[in-house]
Amino acid sequence: MLGLVTYVQQKLGDEGVGEAWEESLRRDWKRTFMNELLLIRWYGLPLNPSRPPEDFDHDPCVWYWYKDPAAIPDEYWRRYGLERMAGV
Repeated sequence: MLGLVTYVQQKLGDEGVGEAWEESLRRDWKRTFMNELLLIRWYGLPLNPSRPPEDFDHDPCVWYWYKDPAAIPDEYWRRYGLERMAGV
């Protein structure tokens, strides 16, 4: 997450970071952060990964529940710049 903030800051400056934060709050992206990244940090895997909707005003947000943690796609780690830990 910090890498993304740094990238936005380099491209758009501090004002761009503020605008990106406001937009993320408007679109409710903080849920993805809370429900995925923090769980990856605490448990090593996203316990209930989600896929944000294409159209935030009309499409539903989809959450996935996996019985086998090994079946969770690597994309949920990669989108935060992380790699799956061995054995997970």
